[in-house]
Amino acid sequence: MGVVTSVPAPVKIHLESIQATKFEYILDSNHYENNYLFIRKACNEVSKNKSIQKVVLKLFFPKTEPEQDLTKPLSKLLQTKGTIIIYGNNMHFFNNAKWIKIWNSAKTTNLQIKFEMTMVAFEYLIDGATGNKNIKIMGFRYLNDTQLIKISECLAHNTNIYHLQIVLENRIYTLENIEDGINSIKMPGTPQVGLPISFMSQAKSITTYTLGGYQERSTFIAGIIRNRSIKTLILENIDIEKHLRHDWNVSFKENSTVDEIRTIRGLNTISAMILFQSLRKNSHISILQLEESVFFDHAFWAFETLLKATVSLKKIVLKNLLHLNITRISQASPIKNLCKILTGLAGNTSVVEVYVSNHPASSVDIRKLDDQENTLSTAFCEFLKKNTVVKILSFEYLRIGSESFPGICEGFCSNGTLNIFSLKGNLMDWGDLANFLMATRNSMALTSVDFNGNGLFNDIDSVPLELFDRVFATLSESNLKNFGIDGAFWSLKAYPSLLFPTISQCKQKYEESKHN
Repeated sequence: MGVVTSVPAPVKIHLESIQATKFEYILDSNHYENNYLFIRKACNEVSKNKSIQKVVLKLFFPKTEPEQDLTKPLSKLLQTKGTIIIYGNNMHFFNNAKWIKIWNSAKTTNLQIKFEMTMVAFEYLIDGATGNKNIKIMGFRYLNDTQLIKISECLAHNTNIYHLQIVLENRIYTLENIEDGINSIKMPGTPQVGLPISFMSQAKSITTYTLGGYQERSTFIAGIIRNRSIKTLILENIDIEKHLRHDWNVSFKENSTVDEIRTIRGLNTISAMILFQSLRKNSHISILQLEESVFFDHAFWAFETLLKATVSLKKIVLKNLLHLNITRISQASPIKNLCKILTGLAGNTSVVEVYVSNHPASSVDIRKLDDQENTLSTAFCEFLKKNTVVKILSFEYLRIGSESFPGICEGFCSNGTLNIFSLKGNLMDWGDLANFLMATRNSMALTSVDFNGNGLFNDIDSVPLELFDRVFATLSESNLKNFGIDGAFWSLKAYPSLLFPTISQCKQKYEESKHN
């Protein structure tokens, strides 16, 4: 790499690392001493490396830096890389009219503008992007109303862009406003009126719309009112100002095409309550996925109310929610929140698939739930007895154990609709397994279970022989087609030799039933 021989050693190391980089490279101007010559060399090396398909540019230049031009190396990146994400400031070279042609001919498919462009540079971008046939995904971070109008005009003409991302800055919290966004349960009494509903009304090709950051204006969510193309709405680290409750309600009530809502990170209590209340106004959205949400107990109450009220939701996915995470310090609140979910589902008539999970490593130190009142057992029982529509129920890595199984087993005796049940990564023991198989052995609906990762073999020497016998004898009579369990379950060497005939016979019957 002959181009790096005349640069300082630290810069040379960064330049040489480009050659070995696969897929993604973060080009930070600080690594190149904010020197335009070094940055040009880095851009050229990145352009040459065909393995790099995603480039994140962090170009933060001092205001006192003499005007320099990176137009040529950046335009080369736009011709050779699939994803370009640009952060930075003081990049005045974007104010040149030649950028219209550069943006127009860019071959990148995912373009993310994460810095505050001047109005001139923004107009050049939109003018170029309007006629571009390669860009499929566009994202912005700083936008005013005039720029929104420009984006609307662009999307009305460019039918190749299918994913628009508007992820704004996060709210800056102070001692005065911290409760408003994090754990406030107060809802505004006076609704805002006069929604600006023209934004995105002509964007006929946008099927995925990502909205994020601090939402203090209704403009962005109101864009879905007249839009008839958006199918998936992604809310990324969303923080909704509480006076916008009415605007969100109207937006979801009027929209009839969005089919899926996904939240990623964040979603504080007030934002969650606004979202759940808004979804009650909608009769078309069928999928709701919440991931890494931080809302508190009151929002779980709002979620329970949503589940009881909705007639459209078919699939619920809850992943790594902070207040479903059971720890040594806090168990009572997560248990109550799980109960709220089950209680909401007990009164639901539309949801068919439910997936609730924590990260596998989130609560490995918990060996037993502190549920002395058996509230979770009762909630499971009520849900399984009352609900007649859910076909898939997955509760994974939630540390559910013996305290809950009486209710689970009793509920399954009455349930005739659940087809797939997963308790992967929980705390069931051999007694729980035997009782579950006994409760479901005559079920014609339940065909698949997954009990992997429950630690059944952690203390196997203390399990009574008759309990093993009960499990395998009952499993032989089961109608299960798919029995997900730790690999050691079918290994004869894990058990006393007296059980070998019973285990072998059970395994043979199970294998036969899988193919029938």
